[in-house]
Amino acid sequence: MYNAVCFAFSFVLLRVTKYTGPKLMHSLCLGIGAIGLLTIPLMTEKYGLLFSMAGIGIAWASILSMPYAMLTPSLPKEKIGVMMGMFNLFIVFPQVIASSLLGKVIEYSLPTNP
Repeated sequence: MYNAVCFAFSFVLLRVTKYTGPKLMHSLCLGIGAIGLLTIPLMTEKYGLLFSMAGIGIAWASILSMPYAMLTPSLPKEKIGVMMGMFNLFIVFPQVIASSLLGKVIEYSLPTNP
């Protein structure tokens, strides 16, 4: 559900950001995502989770695009490709490290019931 909402909301995000600006839009989307995450334990039936996942999908659409939209105007035009690549590395390296190490951390700290 959250992937479908993410895809659909990406088109809405593009249009609405023209009126709100990227910072406000990103803040609103992250707030909606936080509400989605916080409501997961409150859902008593599986269809209620669709609401939570929709909120997370809205946040995910913003997470994938808004940081780049906020960064791009401040970069020099002649170095935009290099700078965006470096920005992307600062996002990817922590993800690679976390995915490489957290499995072992969980296995070590919770050996019988991860």
